[in-house]
Amino acid sequence: MKFPYATVILVAVAIGYMLWDQSRPAMDLSPSRFTDLRANPATQEEVLAFFTQKAKGLCFEKTEGATDSASFDACMEKAEERRAECKQITSRNMPELIDSQAEFREYGLYLMTCLVPMEGAWEKAGQ
Repeated sequence: MKFPYATVILVAVAIGYMLWDQSRPAMDLSPSRFTDLRANPATQEEVLAFFTQKAKGLCFEKTEGATDSASFDACMEKAEERRAECKQITSRNMPELIDSQAEFREYGLYLMTCLVPMEGAWEKAGQ
């Protein structure tokens, strides 16, 4: 019987990647992180992660606070399905470093609108 060199190498690489990934510092995604972007610019990855985590709140607004409803679950499911595509679309023209509040808002709003389209939700609120 031959020794499974390829399997051993693949397992070692996988374990090495897991250890490397766990040793990286976690991103600070608190709102206070983004208060002074001129002095401390945010990376593209940080901005995308920050706004992607807002999907639950957007679905909460869209379903008028009904978190235990089928419409809330459907909204969250669709947002999760769209996540990768929306991040890719938003990041196309996005600079690597965001150093202004205007850019932060622009790309954030674009990503949130892509994740959870709010058509119809604003008309209900105005009635």
